Amino acid sequence: MHSRFTERINCSMNESELVDHIAQEFSPLAQINRQGSCLQLHSLSKNTHGSGFICDHTTISVSKADGGYIIDADIHVSPSKWFWIALVVGILFAWLCFFIPLGAFWYQRNMLHNTLSRTLRNIVVRHSSSGSVNQS
Repeated sequence: MHSRFTERINCSMNESELVDHIAQEFSPLAQINRQGSCLQLHSLSKNTHGSGFICDHTTISVSKADGGYIIDADIHVSPSKWFWIALVVGILFAWLCFFIPLGAFWYQRNMLHNTLSRTLRNIVVRHSSSGSVNQS
């Protein structure tokens, strides 16, 4: 997935100072590599919930514009291997969790039928002179 953000800033700093300030703002949040007026940010999502499920790479570039600068950020986000593992495990367990209650229902239903049938047979045997059982 690709996203792009653009901001315009009017300031008296030169381009190098502005890139330094941007790098300083993002340094607690990501691994940064600087290449001239561009910053490469890796793992910007590392401090968020579910960060193990995402891989991100951001390129921030600064270019001179009329009376200021344009800050352009390209963000590339993709699912990590842990996302795919969790998805597959989730699907497998979803099917398993679907069959567990169904299996429990059928098992208990059969036990109920057997118990009821056995109890009725016992009643007939105890209270009948002939001992024959009519099953329907």
